[in-house]
Amino acid sequence: MTQNPITSRQLRRLSSFVLALVAAASCLHAQCSLSCNQGLQVSLDNSGQALITPLMISPNAGNSCPGNLTVTLYNQVGQVLPNPITCNQIGQTVTARVRHTASGNFCNGTLVVFDALPPILSQCTDKFVFCHEDPSPANLGYPVATDNCTPSGQLNTNFVDIETSLPCGTVQNGVPVLKRIDRQWTVSDDYGNSNTCLQRVWLKHITLSDITFPSNLDNISSPALACGQDPEDFALTGQPTANGVPIDTSPECEMGVTYSDQLIQHCAPGGFTVLRNWTAIDFCSGTFSNRIQIIRVEDTQAPTLLPPDPFEAGTDGFLCSGTVLIPAATTTENCSSVTVTPSWEFGSGYGPFYGIPEGQHLITYTAEDACGNQSTATTQVTVLDNTPPQAICSSNLQVALSANGSGLVQAS
Repeated sequence: MTQNPITSRQLRRLSSFVLALVAAASCLHAQCSLSCNQGLQVSLDNSGQALITPLMISPNAGNSCPGNLTVTLYNQVGQVLPNPITCNQIGQTVTARVRHTASGNFCNGTLVVFDALPPILSQCTDKFVFCHEDPSPANLGYPVATDNCTPSGQLNTNFVDIETSLPCGTVQNGVPVLKRIDRQWTVSDDYGNSNTCLQRVWLKHITLSDITFPSNLDNISSPALACGQDPEDFALTGQPTANGVPIDTSPECEMGVTYSDQLIQHCAPGGFTVLRNWTAIDFCSGTFSNRIQIIRVEDTQAPTLLPPDPFEAGTDGFLCSGTVLIPAATTTENCSSVTVTPSWEFGSGYGPFYGIPEGQHLITYTAEDACGNQSTATTQVTVLDNTPPQAICSSNLQVALSANGSGLVQAS
């Protein structure tokens, strides 16, 4: 294979082309002049970012240096930063280098990153609560606040309330109300940006139809109270409520609640029934409602009975039987008086019992309170002959002597 050598004419043409390129590049380099802005303020968007373009740093670069332009961002120690920049660069002075790709010319500008967007508030809607309910944000909730750079949990949230009392007959959206709370919310982020919203809280008037009276405690509607439980304790017996919250007599609610009790004894003092007459008065309409609540208190627990320990009794004199006195048992009863009766095969009561034969005998104690609750316990008595035998000698005996001068005396 043969190669055609480059002729001198071709060489001269190639040299002229290269020289023209070099001259054009030198001309371009000389004509491309870049100027960068200093201290450019850049605000982040809703996502917490900002894309930096070459023309933001060098606005005239497109005219003086046509063609491809790049921008590179550096922090204060010369490290390359991502583009777009983020909330991490807020408050920093960032160096931006704009370079013209063809000529290699560049300039350095600076920019300051800041957050100018306030938090976004939502769910700042009006609320309705009854006049006796808690209208605080702890009960009604807070607006939902989001921010581009500050986490929701770090936003500073405040509110100011202005209360306005309203006369009877005021209606809002078809609901009778007695007070309005204008709640001004202010939410601020870490960079001083804030946003506000106005929420209105309407306090509803309680009407008689809104009231729920407590149920009977009679073992029919609900279980009765046990002896020892206080029927004056509303935590046990209940009281009139609206929306599940107890109603207190309050001028703000224009509603009054009162009651009176009638006591019926069953087995005093442990068992009785309270007839509680509730009255609710609507001061706006001048109407009222009555309801009787039956509260039954029962003593269903038997007394606690502790019998005495087993004991012994001795026989009487030379008899094979004894006299027994039965000791008392110990009882505990919190609700009423207790009667304890011992009983066994020889009768009931504490004795004394005469003529009880030797041996072991079972005694049963029965304790009964005023409401008829009973409990039993047993103990044992053992009748023993603890008297030793005693010899009785006759005196003034006459004994005949035999011929040898002796006589015999029998022991019996």
